[in-house]
Amino acid sequence: MNYNVLYEPWIPVRTKDNQIITKGLYDVFKDAEELIEISDESVMYEFGMYRLAVLFLIDCFRPARLSNLEDMLEDGEFDMDQIDEYIDLCRNEGVSFDIFDEERPFLQSPTKSWSE
Repeated sequence: MNYNVLYEPWIPVRTKDNQIITKGLYDVFKDAEELIEISDESVMYEFGMYRLAVLFLIDCFRPARLSNLEDMLEDGEFDMDQIDEYIDLCRNEGVSFDIFDEERPFLQSPTKSWSE
């Protein structure tokens, strides 16, 4: 089983026409201009999705100041070429965005380390 958090739809977002749809993390960034917010009934779940998105952006863009990140978020536009380069870099370093990856599950300890 594969579930890539970049491309599988799992983040509930509110569109400008007030519909709630789900998108993968990549499409949240790509379509940010068309979206109003990440929206979920659970504040904790919603906060967690915002936190993951912000951490991804900080690691990808390395803004020098908090205000640079705030400007980027306010603009709602992200340099997708830079995001693509960052994803390639992560993959080249062995990072998996698949939560069920047997060797390197996304944001989890590898399964092999659990049995040691």
